Amino acid sequence: AGVTLSIVAGIQLSTASTSFSELVNNQAGTLARQIAAVAPASERSLVSAIPYTSRGLDGLALFDGRGRLKSAGGGLASTASGLGALAAAAQRDDRVVQRFQDPDGHVTSRIRPWGDRELVEVTAVPYRGGSLVVVYHTEWAAERLRESAVKSLLGLAGGALFILFGLLLMLGRLVTWPLGRLAEEV
Repeated sequence: AGVTLSIVAGIQLSTASTSFSELVNNQAGTLARQIAAVAPASERSLVSAIPYTSRGLDGLALFDGRGRLKSAGGGLASTASGLGALAAAAQRDDRVVQRFQDPDGHVTSRIRPWGDRELVEVTAVPYRGGSLVVVYHTEWAAERLRESAVKSLLGLAGGALFILFGLLLMLGRLVTWPLGRLAEEV
């Protein structure tokens, strides 16, 4: 029963982690594409016009077609500025590149409920003449994922306890029934 409960909990957490990771990537990708659509016409003013926040978009960097930094802004500008190779790859392949990474640059495939609290989502989007890299905080998604994981685990534990109680009642009945028959015969 414990193994089954562990398997069910693992599947639940994995599914939730994948869902939250996809949600963050979708939101980041949509906003990054919108910013990239206006980037060619307003590169100089774009970096200073973005309202950065510690609960979402907090870094933006614009690169030329070879990955050389043009400008950067936001609290995570230093992180975004160091991603010239990613920007050049996005420009070269003409595709959006998304990933999660920790402050040391280690890349991971998704958000985990009890993972690094400093994990950021990075999106590189090519546009005519260059690429832009946006960096988002993911703590809000990790918080929700942790809440979901705790609720799921509590629900599974409650269900397991209920089943265990039922099994104990059945076991008690199996023991008392023969004793009752024995008492009737004596």
